[in-house]
Amino acid sequence: MTFPIFSQPNYWCGDWSWSTDASNQMSTSLGSSYIYIRQFTSNWAFKFVNNVTWCGNGGSISENTTTPQSITYNGGSNIYISGYEVNKYYIAKWNGGTSAFIFEFSQAPRTISGGTYPTGSVSTSNQDVTVNLSGNADANERIYIRYTTNNWSSSSIIEGNPSGTNTVTIQIPSQTAGTTVKYYVFTSISGISVSNADLATISYNNNSGSNFQYTTVSTTYETDQDGDWNTAATWLGDVVPPAGADCTIKHACTVNGSVTNSPASVTIN
Repeated sequence: MTFPIFSQPNYWCGDWSWSTDASNQMSTSLGSSYIYIRQFTSNWAFKFVNNVTWCGNGGSISENTTTPQSITYNGGSNIYISGYEVNKYYIAKWNGGTSAFIFEFSQAPRTISGGTYPTGSVSTSNQDVTVNLSGNADANERIYIRYTTNNWSSSSIIEGNPSGTNTVTIQIPSQTAGTTVKYYVFTSISGISVSNADLATISYNNNSGSNFQYTTVSTTYETDQDGDWNTAATWLGDVVPPAGADCTIKHACTVNGSVTNSPASVTIN
């Protein structure tokens, strides 16, 4: 079965309003998914709507699961949240077809509001990524890094727990020199797998669609030939040592002006 993902508007309609209008229209999210956040004051019945196609299921859906719940495309009865609690915030994530998540928070989910994201040339060691939220996290709220070392042929995710605060630091593992790492950050609940990461995403920062990116370089640099310190061809790998590098001089090395990046140490052989 083919679902018209993104070609038509999608809605989360229920006892609060069964109208397919702007007030119930879901926003687009990662990986051809949709999102809507609503505070429930009653255990409302609801359905998902793909343009004019109404989609229910067998009658109930579980909240805060780590695998998607089944939705009946073009059929099924009204849906209820099995563990509903009054005044909780419910986040609906739907793929426009037969899979959905319902997440339950005690407060509105936080957005990602900044942080520290390594880019450019970095050392081969673990890289710290600090993610800031717009407020203290809900007890169920987690922050993830999704990263790839092969241009998204495959990827991995790492979970971080802000523990009720508004920030967390997560480490991307060390990589061999010359590795390009691309990554972005997102929020969800604990225990999400990489295969469900897009559908389970609540808030995210993917650098406006470009993702964040860095390339690892060795922290030990050796000269490859006579030349100026600030000239790439002077060094093995044709890379001028970055700040904080350990440098070994094995050739006649001159400095035209000043050293661009201050080394941590210099050994002359």
